[in-house]
Amino acid sequence: SVDGCRAGWLWEIMLAANVVDQLREPVWNVFANLADQDDAEQLCSLAPHFADAGDSRFRRRLYEVVEQRQFPEIPWLGEEPLIALEGDAGFLFAARIRGSQLANREWDWDDRHLVDVAIEGLGEQHVRDVLAASEEQDLRRFHETWLSHCVQSDGNPRASHAERMRSIPLAEILTAAESPSGQNNFRGWGMFASDADLGVVRERLFAAGQPDVIEKYLKVFSKRAMPSFDARILCRLRRNQYTTRGFGEGGRRAEQTP
Repeated sequence: SVDGCRAGWLWEIMLAANVVDQLREPVWNVFANLADQDDAEQLCSLAPHFADAGDSRFRRRLYEVVEQRQFPEIPWLGEEPLIALEGDAGFLFAARIRGSQLANREWDWDDRHLVDVAIEGLGEQHVRDVLAASEEQDLRRFHETWLSHCVQSDGNPRASHAERMRSIPLAEILTAAESPSGQNNFRGWGMFASDADLGVVRERLFAAGQPDVIEKYLKVFSKRAMPSFDARILCRLRRNQYTTRGFGEGGRRAEQTP
């Protein structure tokens, strides 16, 4: 996807068109049997709207999605919508699952991201309080591991994922994207990049001719909308000039260059 999560305005359109009841079962059938990773995040973001409208199936299914972690590439799937829907209960549920996993793996950036999402929605002191109040083993493990990663060996606070992503300069992203073996957290960087930097990436995307470069630049927009609509996107799709993952005939690597 190059235009970010569309759940909010999709729901508004459904309400305006008075088709919520008409679409409820088709949406539920897909959400209940998630098979496509690209659709999963959109469906999870729609779930709280249906749940708030009185359909408890979407609430239960959202808990299941967070627990099952079906797609390894997006282990945070469903966590933010669950916190938005359930508040403390949703956050503690996700933290409990991650705390159980931390018995057999190292702390990772997406563990910190869960806390950052909760802090943004619930407040930092509140998040600290609800974690500190729990006596459950898995929640205590999550809390203690988080605290240990909040400070560096010199005692100074450790940068959050958002801060680390914002510290990556645009030039580093461009170099990594246009180097044959270049790698970087394009998705994470794109989530927190300025509109000006995203505009530069957009122009480099449309100027790119190599499929691997195009794919890397598209990853920047996999969790973030482009700064503004660009008609060249429609031209690319209409002319079928390239088909990278998440663009054109999704899933396949580029077969033609611009």
